[in-house]
Amino acid sequence: MKPTIQLLFATAVFLTLTACVAPDDSPPQVFDAPPRLTISTNNIKFTALSPSANWSYEQADGTMQNTVICGDTPLNMQEDLPSFPLHLTDVTAALDFETPPDTIRAVCWSAEHGKDPEAPSIPVFVEDGELLLRRGAYIYEIHAEWTQAEKYGGEASYSFYTTLSKDELVADPLT
Repeated sequence: MKPTIQLLFATAVFLTLTACVAPDDSPPQVFDAPPRLTISTNNIKFTALSPSANWSYEQADGTMQNTVICGDTPLNMQEDLPSFPLHLTDVTAALDFETPPDTIRAVCWSAEHGKDPEAPSIPVFVEDGELLLRRGAYIYEIHAEWTQAEKYGGEASYSFYTTLSKDELVADPLT
């Protein structure tokens, strides 16, 4: 009889504890604009500019809303882009999206090509949320796509500008 009472007591405790846990009935977050991208390296953080996007999201009434934003190319926006100085130790930058995209691609241009629409882009390696940085002054464009979410999705491009920190500039030893 004693094992039966212990089993009933254990079952009652289990049912009481599981009844107190509220199920996660909160609706999934719906982004009505492309998620923000925060970039960080060497204890510097900033939000990248998102000049272009094609975004859809579900409204409260269940209908889908589509927004297209056609911004200028990053090369034409160099003066308006968020920028930060790189240190010689900076090799990568962390890409922290408000919600992770399904795919990320990145390119850059030497800042010398600013405002030159014919300037060739250079592919940039991105893996596990880390962007491989180039030394010096470069304009970067990150292209992200969200295709797996049920209530929102689309694509957006984000841009920023890097320079080599003035205190890291060293005179050319050959001159």
